[in-house]
Amino acid sequence: KILYLPPLSISTHKLEFPFPERYGFYSVHVRWKIFDKEQEKILSYAALPPFYEKADPVFGITFMARNKENAEAMRRLGTGTKGLFFQWDSIEQIDGSFNWENFDRDLESLQQAGIEVVGGIEITTMHIPARYQKEINQRLKEKKFPFSLEYYGAAARFEKELFRRYNGRIRHWAII
Repeated sequence: KILYLPPLSISTHKLEFPFPERYGFYSVHVRWKIFDKEQEKILSYAALPPFYEKADPVFGITFMARNKENAEAMRRLGTGTKGLFFQWDSIEQIDGSFNWENFDRDLESLQQAGIEVVGGIEITTMHIPARYQKEINQRLKEKKFPFSLEYYGAAARFEKELFRRYNGRIRHWAII
């Protein structure tokens, strides 16, 4: 099905797709021209049976954008559990100064949708503050154990603040 749009127009166009013969994930290929330069985008959608009334506590998703709309979509898919990974480097960019705003919003959206959150922390070599990444790289070059006592102290402080903040709101944690 092709929809032709007039050039230089800004307007919303509703696209309707016939329901496929079976449930599953499908893609839509969209092409358009801007100043004679052809653009293309592939979008995805899911054809689903009627929405689940109750989430399945065993069915979970980890890697999906975390916002109110996606939380509601996950609930409708029957998702009962969502992994939410807390990235140390984005929360504590300055020693002792914590910015929880994005994670508070994500957690609230998921919990409002009735999805159980499993908190996750990866503090070995990814998502750690740059100051420690430099130290780790230097220690590895010197063939030393990569993690210093200072690093362990800072990681313990971060984890303590994280668990204190989300105590009672997140019941299960995975630390990698």
